Amino acid sequence: MSTIRDDLKELIDTLSERQVLALWRVAASMRPSEMLTPDEAARVDQALKEIETGDFVDWSDLKRVL
Repeated sequence: MSTIRDDLKELIDTLSERQVLALWRVAASMRPSEMLTPDEAARVDQALKEIETGDFVDWSDLKRVL
């Protein structure tokens, strides 16, 4: 019997790296032991907006440059 946790792990494997990063940021912000400061929350919001608009450098592109 599959659990929601198992289903989520399978779903994550189908996501792009930028989607995984966005999901990680959202999930990390929900962790009770890590409360975000208002500045950190604003930076996460800004990063998510940049990801949504495509304003980022893809890891594979960065590796080629480096």
